[in-house]
Amino acid sequence: MTVLNIPKCLYTLSIPKQEQLQNQYQYFNQAIQEERYRAERLEEQLADLSELHHHSLNNVQQELSGIEERLEYRSEERARDLQDSIEQCATRVSTNQDYC
Repeated sequence: MTVLNIPKCLYTLSIPKQEQLQNQYQYFNQAIQEERYRAERLEEQLADLSELHHHSLNNVQQELSGIEERLEYRSEERARDLQDSIEQCATRVSTNQDYC
């Protein structure tokens, strides 16, 4: 139990009034301690959520990088295929012109 430092001016109050003030003091002191505890828990939860959010963002960025690389590879592959098709068509056209 905490020792109360009651100001000397309160000693002149009647005993019931002193007890009432002491009870109020204890009540508010307990309420402050509970709020402090709750605030500390909320700070911990916020820190945990911030860390989780940070890791999630990193995972999303890595996934996007992987998708970008795959898309780039596929587009280059598709461009090569199209270039090959164009060259084949050009060869057929020039071969057909030679026969005409």
